[in-house]
Amino acid sequence: MAGSYTVRLSARTVNAIRPNGTDFDVRDSDLRGFHVRVTKRGEAVYRFQYRRADGTRPVVTLGKTSELTADQARKLANDHFVAVSGGADPRKARLDWAAAPTMDDLWERYERDRLKIKNRPRTVAEYRRNWNSHAKPHLGRMKVSEVMRRDINTVIGAMGAKRTTANRVTALLSVMFSFAVENELRADNPVAGIRKYRENARDVAFTDDELARIAGAIGKEREVWARTALTLLMVTGARVGEVLAAEWSEFDFNEDSPAWRIPAARMKGGKPHTYTLDPDTVALLSVWRHDAPFISTRWVFPNAKGSGPKDKLQKPWARIKEAAGVTRGVLHSFRHTFLTRMAEAGASAIDIRNTGGHADIATSMKYVHAAENARLRELQDANRKGIREAMKGKPKTDNVVALKG
Repeated sequence: MAGSYTVRLSARTVNAIRPNGTDFDVRDSDLRGFHVRVTKRGEAVYRFQYRRADGTRPVVTLGKTSELTADQARKLANDHFVAVSGGADPRKARLDWAAAPTMDDLWERYERDRLKIKNRPRTVAEYRRNWNSHAKPHLGRMKVSEVMRRDINTVIGAMGAKRTTANRVTALLSVMFSFAVENELRADNPVAGIRKYRENARDVAFTDDELARIAGAIGKEREVWARTALTLLMVTGARVGEVLAAEWSEFDFNEDSPAWRIPAARMKGGKPHTYTLDPDTVALLSVWRHDAPFISTRWVFPNAKGSGPKDKLQKPWARIKEAAGVTRGVLHSFRHTFLTRMAEAGASAIDIRNTGGHADIATSMKYVHAAENARLRELQDANRKGIREAMKGKPKTDNVVALKG
C-alpha cells in the first residue's frame, strides 16, 4: 500500500509490510494507539500513541519489528494503554527515567560535594580506589533508585576472602546512599542492616615470643628502609600511614625529650599528635638518615624517585612473617599490640588516647575494657580452680552428720 492503513498487527501482517520511500503508519485495528511506523529508509518500529489531558499526542517507542514479535509488542502497548487509562504518562516516565542519575553520577557528585571537602587526600584516594576497583564494575551503570540489597551483596561476594576490603567498600556504599537519601535521589539506604565481616587480623596482639621472632626476622630483612619503618611501628604504636609519610622536620632528637610531632593535617583525628622516642629509636633513625641510599631532605622513607614517600610496606612484611614463622596479624597489629600492652600494664583510657592519638575516647576504652576483662577472667579461672580442687577433697568423717530415717 502507498500510505498509512489499518490492519490487525500479527506476525503475518507485519512480515507483509513493505517500505515505499516515505514515512507511513500501519495501525492496529484492535488496540487503539498501537501501530508500526515505517520510515522512508525502510526501518519498521512498533510504537504506542496516546492522548494527554492537554490534547497533545506523545509517542512511546516499543522496539524494532526485527527484535520484538507482534504479540510481545502488543503486550507492551496494552500495558501502556492500561497505565494511561489510570492517569499515567508513559512518555514522561520514560524521559524521567532516562534523566535519573546512575551510580556513576552519584559517585561523581558525592566525591565533589562531600568526600573531597570533608576528608584528607589519603582517604579520598582510598575511597576512589575502592569505588573504581570493586563497586563501579557492578553498579556504575545502574540507576541510583534501582540498586537493591542483592546488588550490594553481589559486590561484597565478588571480593571473596578480602574481608577488610569488603568492609571498606560496604562503608563507602553506605555513605554514598546516605548522601543520595539526603539529596532526595532515593528514599532508603539499601546498605542499612548489612553486617560487616569480623576483622580478626587487626585485633591481634603479638606475644613476647612472636615479637622476638619478628624482631629477628626484621634484622635480616634485605631492605634497610623496611627494617627502620617496621621497628618504628613496633616501638611507637603509630599508624602505618603515619610512619610511611613521616617527614624529617617532624622529628626532634633533643637528648632530654626526643619526640616525633605530627601536624594535624596528617593525623586521622585532625589534631596534632606527639609520639615519644627512646634513645634506641633515635639512634636507629639517625643511622638511617646517614646511610639511606635515597637522600631526601623531606621524606624519612622516600620513594625511588624522591618525589614523595613510599606508600606500601606489605611485601617486606610478608617476607618477615614467613621468616619469623608468624601466621597471624597484619601491619596494624603492631599498633594494637603496643596499646594493648599499655592497657594490660594499667594505663587508663586517657593514657591510651594520648599515646595513640585517638579522635574518640571510645576507641581507647576498648583497650581498657579488654585488659579488664582479661584480668577478670584470670581471677575467675583461679577461683574456679580452687573450688574444683575443694570439690575433689574428701570430707572429714567427724564433720559428717548422719541423717535418721
